[in-house]
Amino acid sequence: MKKFLKKYLWCFILLILGIVFMFLAVLSLYFAIVACIIFGVISIYFAIILRKKYKKMEDEPEDKDYFDATKLDYDEDVYYIGDANSRKKQVGKTFFSKVSVNAPAIALFLLGFGFLSIGIVTLIKSFL
Repeated sequence: MKKFLKKYLWCFILLILGIVFMFLAVLSLYFAIVACIIFGVISIYFAIILRKKYKKMEDEPEDKDYFDATKLDYDEDVYYIGDANSRKKQVGKTFFSKVSVNAPAIALFLLGFGFLSIGIVTLIKSFL
């Protein structure tokens, strides 16, 4: 838990700042702009993490699914770890299966770009 908090502490701080700025948006429109930009950055960051995790899982060699028990002197056999329907077979077959696996990342990218566009367009309109 501590490792998780250390790794994503800046995200929690940004999230709290975004929430505070949303409450302060009652006072000024600029606080809402800052909050939208903060939420957009957080969403895009987590979408990139999800996308990298998927690519890492996709690029793993299939020999990592096997366990050689002879190294531990327990048995003289090689065991397959996992099920017969490997995730590579499920993910790589059709376009729709790839989209369904990447749906959370796609949704976070859309949400992040939506927040960023709202913030930037509002900022541009406020100066015109």
